[in-house]
Amino acid sequence: MTLRHSQLLYRRIGVLLLFLGHIAHAQDAAPVDPFTLSFEELLDIEVVTSSRRLQTLSQAPGVLSVISREQIKAYGASSLIEALELAPGILGTGTYMFPVNSLSMRGDQPGQYNTHVLLLINGQPVRETQNGGTDLALLRAFPLKGIKQLEIIRGPGSVQYGTNAFSGVVNIVTEPGVGSNSVTAALGSSGRQFVALNQGMESDSAWANINLQYFNDSHNNVNARDEHNRPFTRNFAQQNLGIHLTAGWKEWQFSYLYADTQSGHGGTLPIAELFSEEAQITATRQWLSLTTQQNLWQGQLSLALTYNGMHNHYTNPGPQPSYMDADDWQWDMHWQRSLNPDTTFTLGVELQRNQGDSAGDHVMEGHITIVPEYQDSQQRFFTEIAYQFSQNLSLVAGLQLNRADHGSSHLSSRVSANYQWHNGWLAKIQYAEAYRAPSMLEQGITLPGVVLGNDALKPETVDTWDAQLAYSDADFYSALSVFYSHNQDLIIRRTQPGQTASYTNFGEQRFKGLEWEGRWQPLDSNMRLEMAWTYQQNQANGINTDNASSMPRHLVKLGWIQTLGQSFQLGLHMQHIRGWQNPSGALPYNPLTNPHTSLKAHLNYQFNRQLSFWLDITNLLDQNRWQPEITRRVLNTWPYLEQQRQLTLGIDWHF
Repeated sequence: MTLRHSQLLYRRIGVLLLFLGHIAHAQDAAPVDPFTLSFEELLDIEVVTSSRRLQTLSQAPGVLSVISREQIKAYGASSLIEALELAPGILGTGTYMFPVNSLSMRGDQPGQYNTHVLLLINGQPVRETQNGGTDLALLRAFPLKGIKQLEIIRGPGSVQYGTNAFSGVVNIVTEPGVGSNSVTAALGSSGRQFVALNQGMESDSAWANINLQYFNDSHNNVNARDEHNRPFTRNFAQQNLGIHLTAGWKEWQFSYLYADTQSGHGGTLPIAELFSEEAQITATRQWLSLTTQQNLWQGQLSLALTYNGMHNHYTNPGPQPSYMDADDWQWDMHWQRSLNPDTTFTLGVELQRNQGDSAGDHVMEGHITIVPEYQDSQQRFFTEIAYQFSQNLSLVAGLQLNRADHGSSHLSSRVSANYQWHNGWLAKIQYAEAYRAPSMLEQGITLPGVVLGNDALKPETVDTWDAQLAYSDADFYSALSVFYSHNQDLIIRRTQPGQTASYTNFGEQRFKGLEWEGRWQPLDSNMRLEMAWTYQQNQANGINTDNASSMPRHLVKLGWIQTLGQSFQLGLHMQHIRGWQNPSGALPYNPLTNPHTSLKAHLNYQFNRQLSFWLDITNLLDQNRWQPEITRRVLNTWPYLEQQRQLTLGIDWHF
């Protein structure tokens, strides 16, 4: 499908969404109020990600953050990556081939694939094993309207979720049942078009909800120099379409996601003569999950069947486009029981079956296999026990055994303790391990002159210590966290100028740092202030720097939400990045990664209970952002996806 045909298709879909919203029946829908809960109540918000069961944020082990749908709306996030960057310690990154494909958490950034942060939807993994983490479509196209909250674990999560839950876990929690029906339409600079629809229906025992989101950005030019020091201009235009369907009947729930992104990119290699203005990537992810919960043996049995489908199509261009296809199935079963009023026991098993291939389609030119056709299976067995030692102290201990056809077995463990005083103070401490199995691409890719795989790769492992001290009262919340991680056998892609790259187990890397976050909301006011500061250092054997991952040493975030009168609401969010470290020995052809400040403003006017208008200004300071080139590490920097200031004007209609 050509870019022109795709644009026509998406525009027709946008017209259809507006038509569906127009014919729906109208009903009252109150505007979102981000000031409903005090911070004491916010700490009692129930989360499920940390231990696969409902518990309050203060009781959950580990360091967690929650981004609510009220925050997403107030700050005007238009994509999942923008919503996640509201959380402490998270930075969206990209490369010349995958604009905005990865999440760097606490300064960890392994490469161009999102292999160290596992994404979940309602607790079920959105995981693909061929590349290990092609999440471009998810981060840009996931429909935001149906999200209830984003639950984020900063630190390992393998004991609960297995491979890829290495430096963090993101759980996208959607609203069960039918939410507020609405239509959103917007136009903006650079050819921006945005349409979203949320439509639900229900009966006595069943319900269904559909969320659709379309976003087009047709003019997004970036200028850079390639590895031969030649200037070039690329249009990183993007078209994103996301459809999320959920349905429930009694104890059963079905969920389906289709996410598609088309984007310009910088080619297989950042060498201008090897690509043209037609270089494009189409990334498609399909995900479905069927879940149920049943009472069994005085406990609760949870069953889930999950499918992850990935299709990537790269036009570089060249004699042949390249494709990557993967189909991953997972069967999840876990059982929880309260052994007594103070003790909860969990036992579970996951069985995963993976298959895929990667090849060119121009048979007349010869069939090119990039990643050999494969079939692979993985098994995971886990158990956890949670004990409420006293009214103030809770303890958790867990284990997970991971086995795979390709690679050795690995045992991950975690222990944690939470202590909560009655005067608002809370202390957490946790030790947790995680692992990440090599992807099929890392083991088997064959692209002579570009990159070769290594079938002798060992799994990556990490062990992390976390400690957090927090305080909250009715109008104030503050938390200080410290962390230390020891990574071993990290898999990296190594190359030298003019040579074929390969994957290898690099060795050790050590991360240490602190996170400080706070929120202030004066009682009986219509204002909220939020802040977060993350400082990290990471060192690796053989690299003479305390920032070996090249990610920023300082990541500062400030947010301000203010309601003005009865109708206006203003949201301002700032992200300041400094302390980048360019790859050692990289060619200094592009601008350095100087400190960067991005500022976003979102103004909403509530005309009545059904209708509101909004203005969104992204990159208000009009700053260019350059990030380290982390894939080949030959060039010093690469431009981030969005460079120019963007203005968007939109309308929301609740019906």
